Amino acid sequence: MLGHFAYDFVLLGQKLTRAENDLRGYIRGPESNKIPSGNHPALVETRRLLAEIIELNKTFEFSPIIRDAIKLENKISWQNQIMGIYATAEEMIAIVSELRRDLEGILKERRLYYIRNDLDLFYGRTELFGGVVAKKFKESSYDLEHAGNCLSLGESTACVLHLIRAMEAALKVLARKLRATINPKDTWGMILANMDGKIKDLPAGSEKEKRKKAEWSECRANLYHVKQAWRDESFHTNRFYNEAEARQIFETIRVFMEQLTTL
Repeated sequence: MLGHFAYDFVLLGQKLTRAENDLRGYIRGPESNKIPSGNHPALVETRRLLAEIIELNKTFEFSPIIRDAIKLENKISWQNQIMGIYATAEEMIAIVSELRRDLEGILKERRLYYIRNDLDLFYGRTELFGGVVAKKFKESSYDLEHAGNCLSLGESTACVLHLIRAMEAALKVLARKLRATINPKDTWGMILANMDGKIKDLPAGSEKEKRKKAEWSECRANLYHVKQAWRDESFHTNRFYNEAEARQIFETIRVFMEQLTTL
């Protein structure tokens, strides 16, 4: 359901109403009680509408609508047309009317979530921090995407927890790059401690080596800051975050991770 625009349902309701009105317009003259041809505009449009309903049902449970859609589809099938079995306009109108009432009934019972425009840019983004971060820290991709989703849906604390998980995954990537020891049960602090010796032993003879060593030291300091400021407090206390706090942490971690890609 998540990811659908409200307009999808408004448009579907409009199309059902239009189909119902169009069919009523065909009830005229001696042939008024049947649709005589498989390529008749009423049938073509109705088949197209049924296809849209079935497609939308893949992510939105339209059980009553699908039941009536299949009933109508059977009545106007090409096979029946070939056999000379035609659905009457009255039969089609009755089913389309039922489809419209089904839609109204379902929407009255379902809760829909609205994403503010300023938060929509965070939802469903597989490369939330850009392609370079996504490529460098593939292990963080799931949590980064869901951090954005949670932020969009007003789940600020969950957003922060996903961001911390993403950073922890990045920490392990960097530790492996330094060839620091990582054991399955190592904590964030243990991994940082194992990285310390590796950073200390980095060569610093040339200016380039000095800059690289300084960058690793800054990286280590930032990772420690994340641990102390948010990771420990989030995982070991009942700390909750509001939207402003989550957005600030989001932006800080984005800058951190962009910096980490340069190592």
